[in-house]
Amino acid sequence: MKPLAGRDGLRDSRRAWQDLRWLLPFAAVFLFMPPILGLFDHPLYFFGIPLLMFYLFAVWLIGILLTALVAQRLREDQPPGKDG
Repeated sequence: MKPLAGRDGLRDSRRAWQDLRWLLPFAAVFLFMPPILGLFDHPLYFFGIPLLMFYLFAVWLIGILLTALVAQRLREDQPPGKDG
């Protein structure tokens, strides 16, 4: 059984964040595809905002926040003295 802490644990954690870095753009493209958008194109309102507009801006905001979180985690896990 692998220990949760230690060098291997940090490497696995960094690898997971790197994988998420590549997955986020594909997830965003998928969530903005017309068939998915069609699921939210109804005359419904959420807090007075059309459902489709609410969905678009919510997915956009969540994408930005997740990207910032991933970038921060990858920057924190970067070995000292390594730029880029």
